[in-house]
Amino acid sequence: MNAQALPKPMAMQVEGYLWAPCSAGQSEAVVHRLHGKPGAPDLFLKYAAGPAADQLTNEMVKLHWLSAHLPVPNPVNFVRDANAAWMLTS
Repeated sequence: MNAQALPKPMAMQVEGYLWAPCSAGQSEAVVHRLHGKPGAPDLFLKYAAGPAADQLTNEMVKLHWLSAHLPVPNPVNFVRDANAAWMLTS
C-alpha cells in the first residue's frame, strides 16, 4: 500500500512521510508506521478490507471512547467505504 492507494484527503495528510511496514499486533489490518517528515509526529496507518474493515471500524470507536479515560493512540483520521477502512493514528 502507498499514498496513491489512500482516499484523497488521507493521502494529502501523509504526504512527505516515509512508510515502514509493521508486523506487530494481532489484527487482520495492514499496518504502516509513517515517519521521517520534518517537524511532524510519527503516525500509524491501518488498512483493512472485507470483514476486517468492520473490526477496524470497531477499533476506531473504542479508541475514541478510551481516549477520554486512558492514554491511547489518538485517531487522526478515519475513512470507510463499502469494502474497506483506513485509520490514521498518533
